[in-house]
Amino acid sequence: IDEFKKSGKTIAEVVAIAKELGKKYNVVTWYADEARPDGIEELRRAGLRMGDTSKDVITGLSHVGSIIREERLFVSKNCRGLLDEMSEYHWDQGTLGEPMKERPFKVNDDLCDALRYLLMGYRTRDPHEVARSELFLTTQLKTRNSFE
Repeated sequence: IDEFKKSGKTIAEVVAIAKELGKKYNVVTWYADEARPDGIEELRRAGLRMGDTSKDVITGLSHVGSIIREERLFVSKNCRGLLDEMSEYHWDQGTLGEPMKERPFKVNDDLCDALRYLLMGYRTRDPHEVARSELFLTTQLKTRNSFE
């Protein structure tokens, strides 16, 4: 539907942006990088519903790949940054120039990571618990405290 990517935001700024986007797009649940549980807890205390997700990169990439292969992922043309990142996403190269399947190349991939967190978090939910009004909003919100 839409995307947001901006580095250097404080948790308070992230909360304000998320609440604004949540209201605009009727977002019920947010998914974030588990690397900063303290940041996620701050978002929860501010009233945002934070879904559980998995940071397991290989499992996540496999899951995203299967959704793409099954043609179940539809990305809005408004998500230009995500589309650009997806077109450049690749495995890191080893010393002999061969792709290293256990490690993606970690440059300009914030929105791809956000998509993975979202899809992995959504995967763990009981389909009967998902509200019909819940929309998928791929968001990568970074703060000065390295919260992803």
